[in-house]
Amino acid sequence: MAKDHNNQPIGKLIEEWLNRKGLTKKFKQLDIIEIYHEVVGPFISKRTTSAEVHGKTLRLKIDSGVIKNEMMMGRTVLMQQINEKAGLDLIESIEIW
Repeated sequence: MAKDHNNQPIGKLIEEWLNRKGLTKKFKQLDIIEIYHEVVGPFISKRTTSAEVHGKTLRLKIDSGVIKNEMMMGRTVLMQQINEKAGLDLIESIEIW
């Protein structure tokens, strides 16, 4: 029996379409970057010149040596906060340069 798409919630239909198009991963990566900015707040966010997700690694470029050092020491906690807020373990490591 064919699926009756008329009786499915719109969110479910969008999720199915994203999966078929292979776009789910890209959207999750965008979510991670947005979550990163929420977690670190506006001050550190302004000092972040680049934030990218490569696989399960979040790569950050910070333009302040002091903030970079602080973040390197606290990256495990940052990773936990991001994954917790995302509701999934999407990030396994954070690179800061």
